[in-house]
Amino acid sequence: MKFGSITTPIITDGLVFNMDAANRASYPKSGTNAFNTIDTLNSGSLENGIEYFPDRHNGGFKWDATDSYIILDSSFFSQNYTSFTHCTFVEFYSVAGSSIILDARDSSGDGVSFLMSSPGGDVLYAALDSGNVTGGTTISIDQVYHTTLTYDGQTAKLYLNGVLDGSSSTSQAFNTTTKPTIGIRSFNIGSATPSSMYLYHICSYNRALSATEVLHNYNALKSRFGL
Repeated sequence: MKFGSITTPIITDGLVFNMDAANRASYPKSGTNAFNTIDTLNSGSLENGIEYFPDRHNGGFKWDATDSYIILDSSFFSQNYTSFTHCTFVEFYSVAGSSIILDARDSSGDGVSFLMSSPGGDVLYAALDSGNVTGGTTISIDQVYHTTLTYDGQTAKLYLNGVLDGSSSTSQAFNTTTKPTIGIRSFNIGSATPSSMYLYHICSYNRALSATEVLHNYNALKSRFGL
């Protein structure tokens, strides 16, 4: 297995985390570990029966909505980071409450949570410590979306399929060492409800991507999902 390979033409400047169910450097079709293709940091442990579907859009992970999740080895960035981007290709097959995509918070709420929020109207939502940002487009089940959250230290933005979907001015400082989780809340995991979703690709940057770069990443993989 060769690490450090990126088989898709996404933006690489500032890329610190890249996990793709269709990339053999990321997941070798079997086992309980998925790997960050940038290096072995933030490799993920597939917990409680996450299923792998090799023929679903060339590869996808499915959460069972009961107790499955992925937990990463370490935090994405050092403490006190001030800007970032998280992006995914994700598909929800059911909606109940808040369906977390990526979570890196402690029990006091310090950190970042990126999700699809049903109480808010089945829309994208992100909690950034004491700030938040909400999307404006209703998310449908059984449909693949490219979702992106960017934060530059002053403004949080949500993008859906490469198009700006929500924006909020908020100045936050993050200081948590909680290990990030995919598809479930990152603290008190045993009492949390996992999402009902398929995850195909997830990546993170140590800077805020521009709108042009977000659209580039969407265009780079959209044909895989018939978008």
